[in-house]
Amino acid sequence: MHDVAAGQDGHPHRRFVAIGDSLTEGLGDPLPEGGYGGWADRLAARLAESAPHFAYANLAVRGNDARLIRGVQLPAALALEPDLVAAVVGMNDLIRPCLDLRAWRDEVDTIFKACSASGATVLSATLPDMSRIIPLARLLRAKSAAMRDVVLDRGDAHGVHVIDLWSDPRAVDPALWSLDRLHPNPYGHLLLAADGAAELGVAFAVERPAGAGYVPATRRGAAWAQAVWLATQFAPWVARRARGRSSGDGRSGKRTALSPL
Repeated sequence: MHDVAAGQDGHPHRRFVAIGDSLTEGLGDPLPEGGYGGWADRLAARLAESAPHFAYANLAVRGNDARLIRGVQLPAALALEPDLVAAVVGMNDLIRPCLDLRAWRDEVDTIFKACSASGATVLSATLPDMSRIIPLARLLRAKSAAMRDVVLDRGDAHGVHVIDLWSDPRAVDPALWSLDRLHPNPYGHLLLAADGAAELGVAFAVERPAGAGYVPATRRGAAWAQAVWLATQFAPWVARRARGRSSGDGRSGKRTALSPL
């Protein structure tokens, strides 16, 4: 492995822009001073150690689907002239009732193609098999598998570095997930950052913290945890959707300009 992230021109990456949804915004990885860190922030911090004058922007917004990421975040990202782009999409498309897979494929293709054509190195990921984390997600497994195939296919077509979380058994380890079961906890974000670094040929040390995850030790405890999750996480999401609202309404990215860490 190399200690410096080498761009396509052989120079270290110095302009890193992340786009996406709540995963890349960093939900599940709260900061002591408020707000969220997340895997992209953690990866940026590691890359900054090896590249002088390194700058980072994060345009990801919770609740954004592929259409919004392509229509709003992508042009803003390309205007920053990055040499490294992280573009992970799909969770909000997966959990919405209807998905036109062909149209979604076109959105993903456009995002990957535009980022690659800009000359930037592009990093993405498939979604993990959420049916192994949330029992209700078993109804979405076939759709999730089809979306995974799209990301791998379009990623291969455009030279994108794709982290295949679907095929990684670690990705469904309860120790990696926050209580909402939709976002990684700090340990999960740390491992995803390490996976991204590995795709770029950068060493990234990870230590597993003691005690994490949402699954209780007993069957009764697991049933109670499921009931609490339905009441506190799933029901509010359904209510927002019924009102035509999204958690990302009115929000913009947390770092809309390239700046040093």
